[in-house]
Amino acid sequence: MSIRNILLSFMLIAAVASAPGMAGADETTDQAVWLLQKSMLVHPDGRHNVLLRALRQLKDPRLEPLFTELTQKRHPSLKIHGILGLGEIAKPPRIDLALVADIKDPGTQAQLIGAAIDADLLTTADAEQLMKWPGLDPAVGVLVATQLVADHQKVDPLVLADAAKSSNDALRGMAAILQVELGQPDAMKILDRISDSDAANRDQVRALLLQTITKYEFKAFAGWASHIAQQKDLDRAVSYQALRAAMMFNAPDAINLWMQRYDSADSGAERLRLSMLAVDIASKLDPRVFQPMAKDDMDVIRQVGVVGAALANASGGGKPDIAEMVKLVQLDNVLASRWALQWAVKTAEKDIQLARPLLVAIVQAAEPDEVRSKAWRLESAVIATQKIDELDPDAVPILAALFQRSSVLTQEAMLMGLIRSTADHPEQVIAGLDKFASHEANAMALLLRAKHTDKLSADQLDQLSLIVRGGSRLQEPLQIQAAWTYLKLTGQDRVAIATVLGGGTSRTP
Repeated sequence: MSIRNILLSFMLIAAVASAPGMAGADETTDQAVWLLQKSMLVHPDGRHNVLLRALRQLKDPRLEPLFTELTQKRHPSLKIHGILGLGEIAKPPRIDLALVADIKDPGTQAQLIGAAIDADLLTTADAEQLMKWPGLDPAVGVLVATQLVADHQKVDPLVLADAAKSSNDALRGMAAILQVELGQPDAMKILDRISDSDAANRDQVRALLLQTITKYEFKAFAGWASHIAQQKDLDRAVSYQALRAAMMFNAPDAINLWMQRYDSADSGAERLRLSMLAVDIASKLDPRVFQPMAKDDMDVIRQVGVVGAALANASGGGKPDIAEMVKLVQLDNVLASRWALQWAVKTAEKDIQLARPLLVAIVQAAEPDEVRSKAWRLESAVIATQKIDELDPDAVPILAALFQRSSVLTQEAMLMGLIRSTADHPEQVIAGLDKFASHEANAMALLLRAKHTDKLSADQLDQLSLIVRGGSRLQEPLQIQAAWTYLKLTGQDRVAIATVLGGGTSRTP
């Protein structure tokens, strides 16, 4: 037996001896341990990713041994989850560069760095240190350099020079974008060659490059994007991305091109897509762009025009009329509602009072049974509830009032949003409520409370045990969160971790 396994066995014996009231593993403990083990097994359908994300969402420092074990796994996705999990529970949150260095596969390393950037786990100082690593893969270097350039930080031009010589068009194009942004206009020729090539993956590469320049608002590429937008027989996705970038950066004739397409559109669906493209960048457009929509025969397009003009007029420092956005959400159009949710979430990060009425309206929009996009609206209610709870100082009374006026499905969506919330006490929203309108809602309310308490009554613990054993019909991500919560509340989390890491099990998969 290895030293590691001897230590794990010792941990298991010590933990069992110290667990209050636990003489051995019962059926619930057995199932809870199995769920943890299951999350560390690679499933062909990717289920392990869902389970591990659910565990990471807890941001519980007591899961550190499990995440550490994952960093030693050979499978890339397990390794990435482990490193991200450790980064998320670190104080302050940040990934460990030593663990990044242990990854030898460039593709896995790039995937990890991309996820860390998206999760704000890569600090500027760490990014600068990464750029100095000898032998850094060009793809990883360009990924990190993109973030540094976007943050107006210095980047070693040699890293980009090497990447710009790559045979990979996407990598070469990304490097060229950064070179132009750093004052090397000649690199634009690389983008022109990529755009005019006959490579089979040309559209995919151009889509990636256009997404990059719009995401980071690299304005030097207005003309390049406009040139693409005006090409004939263009892939629809690339066409929209190019037109969006050209309009966003005020390229000559970009607005005229948009108006020509709007006027010649042969369907309401096409006019709506063009309308949504414009409203998404309304703060950068002249309000007159939205005048043609006022005469459209579709209610949703006319309302998009009203909202777009309000946003364009407010770009000088005023605030748009949120009531008009609420009206847009109430029209029950998926494209328009999806945009409204994205706008509300982004705005809430900066001004929750401005975004609050729209977030509330998005929750309320899930209520009618006859809405065409019921599933989408319920998921939107989940996100809106989570954002209100995390960002609004008045979240508890607002959400409590909404909850008590809502139907069963909306209550379940709100409970899911509260379970996902990273606020300190989301359970306060349902304080004083004992019974809920569905079996699932009762189970979700119990899980929400259990996650934010140190003690449950005997009856509540029995109900939590039932969730762990699969008797509540909750999906596995909630079931595994219930499992970990049950282990903690019964003092068995150390036992479970030791069992999982030691390879022991008391059941057959």
